[in-house]
Amino acid sequence: MESKKEALVAKQPILDADNNIVAYELLFRSSSKNSAEISSNSAATATVLSNVLNSIGLEKLVGDKLAFINVDEEILLSGVLELLPPDRFVIEILEDVIVTDEIIAKVSKMHSKGFMFAIDDLDISSKQLANFEPLFEYMKLLKIDLMTAGGIEEVKNKISFFDRYDLKLLIEKVETKEEFLECKKLGFDYYQGWYFQKPVIIEGKKLNPTKTAALSVLKIVQDGYDLPKIVAQIESSPELVISILKYINSSSFATKTTISSIKQAINLLGKDRLIQWLVLHMYSSSQSEFLSPLMELAKNRAETIKDLSCKLHKDSTLGEKGYLVGLLSLFDAIMQTPFSEAKDEIALDADIVDAIEGKTSSLGELLRLATYMERAKWSDISKLNYSQKDLASAIL
Repeated sequence: MESKKEALVAKQPILDADNNIVAYELLFRSSSKNSAEISSNSAATATVLSNVLNSIGLEKLVGDKLAFINVDEEILLSGVLELLPPDRFVIEILEDVIVTDEIIAKVSKMHSKGFMFAIDDLDISSKQLANFEPLFEYMKLLKIDLMTAGGIEEVKNKISFFDRYDLKLLIEKVETKEEFLECKKLGFDYYQGWYFQKPVIIEGKKLNPTKTAALSVLKIVQDGYDLPKIVAQIESSPELVISILKYINSSSFATKTTISSIKQAINLLGKDRLIQWLVLHMYSSSQSEFLSPLMELAKNRAETIKDLSCKLHKDSTLGEKGYLVGLLSLFDAIMQTPFSEAKDEIALDADIVDAIEGKTSSLGELLRLATYMERAKWSDISKLNYSQKDLASAIL
């Protein structure tokens, strides 16, 4: 059985005429067998984006190259794509999308903001060209499918159609050296296919939050943007906390920012980006609604540390940091990956990192206190640097 904890994305290189890799197409994969069982194009795209932004990381997948991502009409019009850094992605409009005035307006608006577009899998039939021609002025390139277009001879007969446009052309499904050389004679700008490399699967730990948690936050946002309620709802899901921290530290933001509270993270996102990020999770594949005992323990520990910090230190800011410490203190067990390997991706405040790693600090001592309380280690509690009176009051 395939592990649901793995985030899977396949990538295939796109090359120029000199065999230099200029980009990678990122592809949905439903298993490590390098296959894609797609029941919904929207869900597939959302899953790829979620895995890229929240789990694996864009830099790990493509380095400094461009990333191509397939989209259908639903995703294109949803606003989700505006989560992406425009200078890092090329948005491939699927070949079966019917171009409407609404789509033209959306593409035009996004193009004016710097987003790059391509049209995927063109068979260069008259019907298909007539459908997509209104979008040509906004396209970075067109992708012509060598197989569905009928092979080299058919492409030769039809390629002159594009001479009237200032467009780059990519030929895909190139499978042999002979096909590559023939296409090169035709003057294609870019190339993609099994001749160069089959799609390669990249795996990462899946950090998607539960669908219901994201839906609950979205409802609060739409009902009036009650910030304390939004913070509380996000804090109720450890996976959602980790996911939003990873997104904030992804390449969608110009600079990496250390985070000391969920409130700070939400303010950094802003309302529009928060909504777009939540919508992405609405499209992504359903997750189990079962809250594991580990997650329940992480939430309880977070509440305990927050309460203890207020009672023992009279410091609400320390309490906010303490809540994150509690949620992330079981990171290794929940995510099945060492915190030490993931901490740089999450960009946490140094005090929080030190506490989780067991270094001496107020937060570290609060974490130890909460842990001792869970295990009823009263003798260890008595050795901590607090007055017995304050400790007894806080614990009660």
